[in-house]
Amino acid sequence: MGSYKHIETCIGDYLVKHYSDAVEVGIGKNAEVARILHEAGKSIRCTDIRVVPLPEWLIFATDDIFSPDISFYRGVDLIYAVRPAIEMVPPLII
Repeated sequence: MGSYKHIETCIGDYLVKHYSDAVEVGIGKNAEVARILHEAGKSIRCTDIRVVPLPEWLIFATDDIFSPDISFYRGVDLIYAVRPAIEMVPPLII
């Protein structure tokens, strides 16, 4: 349990069991949960407010969750964030 990515592993394992199509918002440089979903054959894409370096297999869009491009999220089972900044929480709930 002591590893740095333990939280990401727990989240990824849970999401693999319960969802098939997800969007991670505010991914930053931490693609660990997305990698777990991808390796399990799940559909995963992600967003961040800035362009960030991510693996080539990961579908990425620059997006602001305060004024989101709804078409990018349409049809997904889940929209989630790992360690979101506090200001991101209200738009994630809505």
